[in-house]
Amino acid sequence: MLLHASAHHVKQTRTNVAVFTRQQRSRRAKVSTMATAQPYKLLTAGTPNGWKASVTLEELGVPYEVKPISLSKIEQKEDWFLKVNPNGRIPAMLDGDVRVFESGAIMLYLVQKHPETGLYSQDPAEQAEILSWLMFQMGGLGPMQGQANHFVRYAPEQIPYGINRYTNETKRLYNVLESGLEGRDYLAGPGKGKYTIADIANFCWVYCHAWAGIPLDNLPNVQAWKKRIEERPAVQKGLNVPEPNKFKEAADPEKEKKMVEEARKMMAGRSSDLTSMITMTEWEEDGGDDIREGEAKSAKAQNLKELFKRADLDGNGVIDRAELKALLQSTDSGLQPVTLDWMKDSEVRETLQKYDWDGSGDIDLREFEGLVEDGLLMEGKLEEYQRAWQAAGGSDLTGAALEQLFERLGQPLDAEQLAVLRERFDVAGRDHRVTFSEFLAMFRAELLDLREIMGFLRMGSSAALPPGGVAAFEWQPGEVSLLESEEEFDAALVQHPQRLIVLEASLTWCRPCKGFERSYQKFAAHYASCVFIKFFGNANENTKYLFRDRLQTPLTPTFSFWRRGQKLHQHCGANNAKMEAVLQQLVSPEEDPSFGSVFKRQLWHAKLGLT
Repeated sequence: MLLHASAHHVKQTRTNVAVFTRQQRSRRAKVSTMATAQPYKLLTAGTPNGWKASVTLEELGVPYEVKPISLSKIEQKEDWFLKVNPNGRIPAMLDGDVRVFESGAIMLYLVQKHPETGLYSQDPAEQAEILSWLMFQMGGLGPMQGQANHFVRYAPEQIPYGINRYTNETKRLYNVLESGLEGRDYLAGPGKGKYTIADIANFCWVYCHAWAGIPLDNLPNVQAWKKRIEERPAVQKGLNVPEPNKFKEAADPEKEKKMVEEARKMMAGRSSDLTSMITMTEWEEDGGDDIREGEAKSAKAQNLKELFKRADLDGNGVIDRAELKALLQSTDSGLQPVTLDWMKDSEVRETLQKYDWDGSGDIDLREFEGLVEDGLLMEGKLEEYQRAWQAAGGSDLTGAALEQLFERLGQPLDAEQLAVLRERFDVAGRDHRVTFSEFLAMFRAELLDLREIMGFLRMGSSAALPPGGVAAFEWQPGEVSLLESEEEFDAALVQHPQRLIVLEASLTWCRPCKGFERSYQKFAAHYASCVFIKFFGNANENTKYLFRDRLQTPLTPTFSFWRRGQKLHQHCGANNAKMEAVLQQLVSPEEDPSFGSVFKRQLWHAKLGLT
């Protein structure tokens, strides 16, 4: 029996040794594979989210290469980077043919690939705790503290509401951490907890608490936890990736001031020295394409930056409200034509607020890209104009070069017309030298002639006009200024040259209002780009029907050519001769024969059956 037991014991021992030997061989094989595997490629910058990835890599002790991404140069939006992270955010990582983006995804990918390090857990209950704190940081602490960072440090002006809103919410989240660390060393794990990616993720944001204006004075658990993690060698290394950590310098008031200035420059889209550039080695992407530094800027990105630069009239790195208005008025847009052509300040302000994602009050290059992507600016037209601009010299234009440019685009102008346009659109005040943005405004304005009919608009009762009167108004329904005299009309031309709409009102359809022709001639000669609308109908009616001068969009069904012709038909008592006289009076062939004939053709054949 003893001999049998001994034999069994020896057999079991040999089995255990064999299993242990296989395990050791497997571990050595893993270590060998790890040592010879291709290094991870980390694309990152020195921010809390960037550190989450670099600290995790340092804690794992695995080889990796770093490609610094310059946020000030907006490299994360360039096409080569978007192939790795289509969201255009750091960090991103390559593992051979595998791409991983979003800092939390990178952390999970790494710890699942290297479970031996203990930064994660194979136990479902522990996993749940780790993931809960990881998502707490990704969905709460990070976004809220990021907004607090902006309003405290980056915003060009101090906005109490923004500061209070986000700093108070961040403080609340810090108190959640304080409670979670009560009686514990780390956030997750049994007993006092164990160090995991949950701690790394939250620490990287808490490390920058002062930058967001969040004190730790009343958070002893968070203070001790932060100090405990900060002392780890791997954490120290990870915080200096991809460049020496500058947040320690924030304790020095002078250095802090300099950092704030650099941060605001970065948010304004200006060049900054926050991230140094290095030559990028060839990184294999899906399909065998190489990612190289020299291939980083695609033609689309270059066009976007060039347009942004030209729209930035004062060259300060951002587009302010006036520059945005000039740009929107000069390009095709997804906005309704009437609001585009004669854009109110309130509409410009709303557009600015929509795309001013960081609340700076201006549009930087990153936000400008969103403007283009949403279709507010039509890239096809802009590229056509840009090519013509480059062919004409590619710099501020004057005289003959500008004349040739308009001719090349099929809109020839004489010297007098160009002089008028230069005077109107020389926004930058550069001694009649025309910038690209000014040229776009000029070109669009010149297309607003009287050769096309655009549509049909309805105007409310507040716009009732006196018989024979002339009115000018800024395009705001219900806000109409009546001009009783030609002197007032002339003054309005001077005060509101870009937003003037002219109406003709007459109780007798076949006779223009007194003095109107001379006013119109002056209007056409000096402000050819203004919208010109002729009013017809009974001036005592509450509803006015207006013509506009471009057929750019489909007509509103309710106010179609048929409805317009019906009104005309009713007023003239089905008298074709009288209607013909009205048509001739409304748009005379002498002014523009093609316009008159198109007008008549549209009216006479639009469901009326007139001949």
